[in-house]
Amino acid sequence: MNKDSLIYGLFFGAIPFLIVVSKWRIDHLKFRKMESLYKKQLHCFTEIEEQKKEQKQKHLKNDAEQGDSIEYRLMNILMKDNRLRVRKICITGGPCAGKTTGLNYLAEKLKERGFSVYIVPEAATTLFMGGGMLDLDNYSAEGKMTFQMNLLNLQMKLEHCFNVLAMLCPPNKTPVMLCDRGLMDGKAYMDQNEWYEMIGKYNLEEVKLRDERYDAVVHMVTAADSTDCYSTLNNKARHETQQQALEMDHKTQSAWSGHPNLIKIDNHSVKSFNDKLDWLLREVLRILGHPIPQKEIGKTRQFYLEKDMKFENIQDEHQIIEIKKTYLIPKYKNCSLVLLQRKHEGRQQLYIKEKLFENDTMVKANIIKLDKNDFELFKQIKDPNYYEISIKKVCFTYEGQYIVVNEYVGSCQVIKIKNCKENQQIKFPPYVDQQGMEESNEKITARLFAKRFKNELGFQHRSNSDKYKFRKLSFTDDINEQAIKQDLEGFNLDQKGSDKNNQVPQPQQK
Repeated sequence: MNKDSLIYGLFFGAIPFLIVVSKWRIDHLKFRKMESLYKKQLHCFTEIEEQKKEQKQKHLKNDAEQGDSIEYRLMNILMKDNRLRVRKICITGGPCAGKTTGLNYLAEKLKERGFSVYIVPEAATTLFMGGGMLDLDNYSAEGKMTFQMNLLNLQMKLEHCFNVLAMLCPPNKTPVMLCDRGLMDGKAYMDQNEWYEMIGKYNLEEVKLRDERYDAVVHMVTAADSTDCYSTLNNKARHETQQQALEMDHKTQSAWSGHPNLIKIDNHSVKSFNDKLDWLLREVLRILGHPIPQKEIGKTRQFYLEKDMKFENIQDEHQIIEIKKTYLIPKYKNCSLVLLQRKHEGRQQLYIKEKLFENDTMVKANIIKLDKNDFELFKQIKDPNYYEISIKKVCFTYEGQYIVVNEYVGSCQVIKIKNCKENQQIKFPPYVDQQGMEESNEKITARLFAKRFKNELGFQHRSNSDKYKFRKLSFTDDINEQAIKQDLEGFNLDQKGSDKNNQVPQPQQK
């Protein structure tokens, strides 16, 4: 009897436990079933989103080809308005560089192509021909300041008058202003402190004077550099010796360093002065968006820096510009569209740039300034095949050579030097560490980096790592998988990268 009671007690006592276990099992199966259903739904949702994305990109490409979307219609309107806008091109350089001859040659050739050309005379020569004395050594410190202030004032008024006249030209012609020197030329003839004091009295900003006033600045190198043709006989206002002319050329080039479209035309890249004039014409036609024949003048050399340059160690006067490039879906083949966001000393400039190519050589370019709303609108047609790339650009002049250092954020630094002589031994500044420096035989462009960055898995999550160097992966066709694993070692792909907000230093006053 006691044994049966014990059995019954155990049986009825186990019933609640069995009920709990059964309920847990049933709940677990329900959860697994719901989880499986949720994963299927999530997978379907992901596939639908990918299909929508592909369909959207397909529609964008079709719109690009047909020009039907609002972004491309806006671009067509901007391009049309851009043709009617007055283009301002500053022709500058050292004494006896061929500026006057070049201006007359440009005016003749541009008029033949249907442009309406206006030449703004050099303010300094105008003052001299009216009786003013240009030799600043004969002035006191206060006299120099007074002379330069009046020179700057005259230059601004001349440009304003010709700009008003250019706006009255017939609508079927594109107005072009060719300025014989520009406002920044005065900086080359003044002490740094005096220059900043002067523009401060006028409430002027150096960045605005240099970067926003002229569509392009063409620097023609003086004949005092590498030639025996330097002379003061063809210009009564010229009084500099050959050495002084060369120094003024270097200072003038330094004054314009940082302009978004600074072009240097030297003497050693051409065989004759006529070739120099032809080079000048080709550059101006490219600036105006006029198709030009394919011809490469001068040699551009690019070097990878093994050890990154610290920009605060640069001893020469320099400009630091932050650039962000967003590549857009082009309207047609052999064309590229890119949005440019340019920040310099607290000022921001927004552009859209269109380039046309023939056999991988650019033959035409159009640059249009944008407001913030249009800039955000164009981002809707961003090309998914390219990464939005950030570049920190440093420009300076060292011994007459214009040097640009491009730091591709998260990758490497590249030194770019244009118009190099054949087999020239380049003199690098002492603050550039040449250890491990490697010259690239391929053309290095932001577009190439943007393409490779997009293809690299998880690059956006480690874009600020100082350890990761892209140089070995970006330009080698046969990439070794083992090398990739070594380069990726130690990276946490789940962590989020954050861009560093580096403030651009103000102009150095030496």
